Amino acid sequence: MIGSMTIGFDGIGGITPQGSTYADVLRVWGNLFQVEYQPEYILMSGRAIKAKTLLHFKALKTMVVFDTDEPLRPDMPVRVVGAETGCRLRSPEGLWVGLSKARARAIATWRYRVNHETSRDYVIYVDPPDGSGSTELGVYFENGLVDFIGVYRK
Repeated sequence: MIGSMTIGFDGIGGITPQGSTYADVLRVWGNLFQVEYQPEYILMSGRAIKAKTLLHFKALKTMVVFDTDEPLRPDMPVRVVGAETGCRLRSPEGLWVGLSKARARAIATWRYRVNHETSRDYVIYVDPPDGSGSTELGVYFENGLVDFIGVYRK
């Protein structure tokens, strides 16, 4: 299965933040995951971050995020699907976890439309070149390398 999976605006390996549910995740990727709960918290800016449940698929090095810390229901929608450190998946445009920051920034500006960059320059959010679509890619950096690529609902 991993050979046919890519990272794109439509999601990763058949899981998308536009319509996929917990039941879809179980059906497509199975139940070999580690669960992590993150309680709601407040940033120093005062912005509240909702509670989340993260499913880490260790074999695939992928993650699925749900906006709840309650037990997951089959109809719970996927909020984010992402590729974590060690994931071998790539986008058709050449982004992958482990790529150098300089190369990832070059691909982002050449092959995508940069939607937003954080002030501390640790994440770039990109859209398709024409700006269409209801999802965006978040490319996160740590120690000069891509550390995580997430597909988000806008």
